[in-house]
Amino acid sequence: MNIHKPVDYFKTILQHFERRISLDDSEKNYICSAFSVRKLLPRQYLLAQGEICRYETYVCKGFFRSFHIDDNGNEHTLHFAPEDWWISDLSSFLRLEPASRNIIALEQSVVLQIDLQKREELTGSTHLNLI
Repeated sequence: MNIHKPVDYFKTILQHFERRISLDDSEKNYICSAFSVRKLLPRQYLLAQGEICRYETYVCKGFFRSFHIDDNGNEHTLHFAPEDWWISDLSSFLRLEPASRNIIALEQSVVLQIDLQKREELTGSTHLNLI
C-alpha cells in the first residue's frame, strides 16, 4: 500500500464533502482541523465490542470489517467499509455506551477520526451547512 502525506488524506475527505456541498477555503480548514489521522496495521482493531466508541471514522485508505461475536463465540459480519466510506458504532458513539460490534482493519489502513464534541461543533456550526 502506498502511504501518502497526511495532507493527501484531508484532500480525500474534502472531496467527499464537496461531492455534496460547496466549500470555501476557510470551511475546508475548519473541517480539517476537526479530524485526526490514524494509521492501522492489518488485523488491528479500530474498536472492540464492549468499549465505548470515541470516534466516527472516515476510511481514506484500506478496508474494514464490522462484526459481532454472539454468546456462543460465533462471529457475524455486519458490514464492510472500503475507502471513501464511514465506519463506527453510531449508537455507542452518540450515547457513550458499550459498543455492540468490533471493527477491524483487514489491510494496512489510514483513517480520519472525529470525536463527538468536534462532530457536534462541525455539524451544528453556522459556519458550515453539512447536514
